[in-house]
Amino acid sequence: MKFFLLKKLIKKTMKKQIIFTLIICVIAGFSCKRGKSLSEKRAEERAAIALLIADRGYQILTTMPVDTVFAENELYRSSSGLYVRIINTGEGRKPRVGDRVIYRFYTFNLNGDTIARAMYPEELIEAPSFKFGYNEAPSKGVEEVISFLGRDGAAYAIIPSAIGDVEAQANITPYIYEIRHVKIE
Repeated sequence: MKFFLLKKLIKKTMKKQIIFTLIICVIAGFSCKRGKSLSEKRAEERAAIALLIADRGYQILTTMPVDTVFAENELYRSSSGLYVRIINTGEGRKPRVGDRVIYRFYTFNLNGDTIARAMYPEELIEAPSFKFGYNEAPSKGVEEVISFLGRDGAAYAIIPSAIGDVEAQANITPYIYEIRHVKIE
């Protein structure tokens, strides 16, 4: 008889624990917000870039113009996802692996708000620089833009997060860059 009562007590206790556990799971499930997946964030980023392109009336080129002369509304889309318009190719040769590249820039979010800038000497004592081809650039996107430019070159670019800086990659945020006054040493 004691065994039967003990078995019944255990069974009753287990039912209560199971019901309690289920209730906790349901409450936890409803109280926690489901975060967006990486693919959902990337899809939102692509949609935001597409909207910007449509709003500004940009025409997307799949090949770089041979003479690198762009109309005001044209952007070249590279295989990396970079959108770029060369404003001025600059003078002399383009950077080669090992060259020290010094440049000035503005960074904007897609709403046009300035995020960072170092366009004029008074804004930053030393212009940013990096060794070309050594993964020292702030992002693959910036290095790719600069690869099209000679001394005093200038470009406009939309850099998706996948080839953006650390912050862009962490937040899945594309940025717009204006890069000017490139110097190659």
